[in-house]
Amino acid sequence: MSVTSQRKRLSRRSQAAMEFLMTYGWAILVVLAAIGALAYFGVTKPQQFIPDVCTFPSGFHCVDFVVDTNSADMVITNSLGKDATLTGLTLGDCTANSTLPYFFENGEQITIRFTGCDNGVKGSKFNSDISLNYYTNSLNKTHTGEITTTIQ
Repeated sequence: MSVTSQRKRLSRRSQAAMEFLMTYGWAILVVLAAIGALAYFGVTKPQQFIPDVCTFPSGFHCVDFVVDTNSADMVITNSLGKDATLTGLTLGDCTANSTLPYFFENGEQITIRFTGCDNGVKGSKFNSDISLNYYTNSLNKTHTGEITTTIQ
């Protein structure tokens, strides 16, 4: 085999290798550009798809709620079927600005404001447990709920 034929053979191989790398290189570049575009437009942030919810076990119902960067407001209904006396409310590191103990009649709806909070940055998701202490017929009980919402 002559040197010229070896060079032609080597040239064909290198050309095939180069075409292979270029084809896959462009394909990888397109995939990376698509992932970058999705990340830029926020599709890769699953937190935005989490719904805003406020839940309690049976007995109390969270009617409405809003969370700011340094406070939170909640509207709660007593659905125990009997009167209760609220003795404590806790939402993360917030303090309830309610006169406690509070006599909470069956079916009554109250608005509770929490202050002194560090809930995070506006637009981000807030998730915290809500602890509600109360007593009925001199029996102390605690209900723990959860709130997930976007900070206003």
